[in-house]
Amino acid sequence: PDGNRIAFRVSGGRNGGSSLNIRDCRSGKSAQIASTKSTAESIGSYMWSPAGGVLAFVRSSPAPYPAEVDDAYGSIFIYLVGQGAVRLGGTHGNERVAGFSSDGKGVYVSRRESIVNTTLESMGYLPMSGGEGTPLIKSQQGLRYSRFAVRTEPG
Repeated sequence: PDGNRIAFRVSGGRNGGSSLNIRDCRSGKSAQIASTKSTAESIGSYMWSPAGGVLAFVRSSPAPYPAEVDDAYGSIFIYLVGQGAVRLGGTHGNERVAGFSSDGKGVYVSRRESIVNTTLESMGYLPMSGGEGTPLIKSQQGLRYSRFAVRTEPG
């Protein structure tokens, strides 16, 4: 919220992978918070929580084409400033971040699943404390939802 941290992704590192970094604007120092070791996986989209102390990001495997990395589905990780990055317990490897809850205790995700030659998308909530999460909106055959956007207000 104070605008003092910037998150940025770097692609094409020494091993062909990608990394997610943060920079402290006051000190000018950068730190790598997550990285992939090869082109087999990548760091996808990422988003700061409204309070600014948590960064959620997608780690996908196999890696998509570079132009599609921000739309890729994968496992959801969270980075807590000063504590490191961890994989959320309820992630299935086919999600992307849609937004944070206003209380800062969870992440809304868009989840894809394949059923009878059809890809359906649903929206769910994953608590940062772990656990399976809660489905909120689920596509059906003939009625498909896509591209969820979450609006949260602090507090």
